[in-house]
Amino acid sequence: VIRREFVERVRTRTFLLSTLLFPALMIGITVLPVLLDRRVQAPKRIVVLDGASGEAGTRVTDGLAAAKRTGGTGAARYVVTRVVAGANLEAQRDSLVRQVGVRGEAEGLDGVLVISDDAVTTGKIPYYGANVGSPQDMRRLETEVQTALRLERLRRAGIDPFVAMPALRPIDLMAQKVS
Repeated sequence: VIRREFVERVRTRTFLLSTLLFPALMIGITVLPVLLDRRVQAPKRIVVLDGASGEAGTRVTDGLAAAKRTGGTGAARYVVTRVVAGANLEAQRDSLVRQVGVRGEAEGLDGVLVISDDAVTTGKIPYYGANVGSPQDMRRLETEVQTALRLERLRRAGIDPFVAMPALRPIDLMAQKVS
């Protein structure tokens, strides 16, 4: 009876498909992220729309331009262009946002970062990008912008950034289990 039941179950189409598809699915789930991570990407083209007083826009532009890829290539992560905002910041922003995602043209952009005095103060920086769904890309961009804006905030507060930055270095908690 057991043998007959086993043979009946094994002969079903569902069993055969799941036996073949499940290992292929597992291999795809483990191999695909590694392959996607290793692919070489072109630098992201970002425009920094600078509507802030002081050097905030310049610091952000320089910080992003200096960001390098990991993995030993040392290639630039971003190609950054700084545009000084005129009287109508919203119109310039809208014009630049329309160019995001346009491929095949020289003006095609991957993102627009809008720097204003309010953004420097609050830390809420608008970014309009073609790939905002990638947590890894957004975390990298946020880290670069955060460092540049931290320097600008210190300068605006009258504090020498090169004296204060070591104190703002993140901690590395070395947790050890006691048994």
